[in-house]
Amino acid sequence: GVFPSFFTPRRYNGLNTLTGWVGGSDAEEMEKLSDDELLKVIMPHLKAIFAADVPEPTRFIMTRWANDEYSKGSYSFPSAGQSDTFESLAGDLGASVADKIFFAGEHTSTTGWSATTVGALESGEAAADSMMAVIG
Repeated sequence: GVFPSFFTPRRYNGLNTLTGWVGGSDAEEMEKLSDDELLKVIMPHLKAIFAADVPEPTRFIMTRWANDEYSKGSYSFPSAGQSDTFESLAGDLGASVADKIFFAGEHTSTTGWSATTVGALESGEAAADSMMAVIG
């Protein structure tokens, strides 16, 4: 289907949240929809997973990542046959330059969250901590 994967982090953070992923040409079409139109597409999937009487979300956010001027919908991913581990390469990409230039982003995540917003957030926090350690 259009949403091949749903994830809830409730067991990790206790919050009742649900994330759905969609990719490829389906994602391009989804980004053209208004939020109301998107909800009409999502609800039949949620009803099939949970129950016909599942309520509509109280709030939802649709990222339109392909329209982001910087990422254009991309994210990091290990290449087939890659000899180094992805985390090792991410660590190299996230290393500071002489403690003067610091890098963050999902591509620098070494905690198993590469290619995700969690990885981006965690690497940003780590870069900020590193900067604070340098400037005191």
